[in-house]
Amino acid sequence: MKNYLESDSDMYNQHVLLGDLAGDFIPVTQLRSINRMNFGNTLSISRFTVKENTFDYFRFLAYLIRAGGCAGWVILFDEFEQLMYLGIMARANAYLNAARFMSPSFGMTAAYTVFSASSNLWSELIWRQKNSDYDTVPQKLAAKERQHEIPTVREVLGSFLKDNLFLDKLSTFDVNRMLWSVREYHAQAYDWPAPVDIDRVAASLAGDKPLRTAIRSMVEYLDLQYLYDEQPDIKAGMPEEILPVKPAGDEDKLEPAIPEG
Repeated sequence: MKNYLESDSDMYNQHVLLGDLAGDFIPVTQLRSINRMNFGNTLSISRFTVKENTFDYFRFLAYLIRAGGCAGWVILFDEFEQLMYLGIMARANAYLNAARFMSPSFGMTAAYTVFSASSNLWSELIWRQKNSDYDTVPQKLAAKERQHEIPTVREVLGSFLKDNLFLDKLSTFDVNRMLWSVREYHAQAYDWPAPVDIDRVAASLAGDKPLRTAIRSMVEYLDLQYLYDEQPDIKAGMPEEILPVKPAGDEDKLEPAIPEG
């Protein structure tokens, strides 16, 4: 960044440095050459490691968002329940990574972080009555002589308990209203008289289907009718959920169960 700001009189160097900042990295030798021209000294570059340096990009982006005049940004971590498929230490590291986005003390300013997860994450992992993560993860960290990280993990889990919001199930009326909105947007996007008989699609969707399945079914129904000018028969099916189970004698790994037959 310093070399980019210093190279305002050299359009070529400024161009390649801007590309480097955008992800089109230039060779280290070229960067050192530019630095020598700008500052007259040798550039010392420490080795990049994913674990130590990746978060710097998030902090830098947060700075740019504020510098651009925005109040901040919202970061959504979707399907956080995938944590259930990890071993204990992997989950511990995931909680510690979550803390980086939740606490301003790690340098992430002007950010509002949202974790989206299915409700069974709480009942089957974090707050279950026996061997909950609130107890087992700190114990595992202590066994690995990482006691200094235990307060951070407990703070994250405490935030999940204190700040969680369980969403009510959408009513049939709400789902139908959303499907009708999809129909209207589809008609506008393709400039065609989209069918109004969306009740056929809504009726084929059971109440336990995820909302994304309902929306995808509606879009597919409209796409097929737009392409072939006939009413398709749409049926939405969901594969049986495979929940993780802990193999006997292995405390650090969770593997998906394999259905019989």
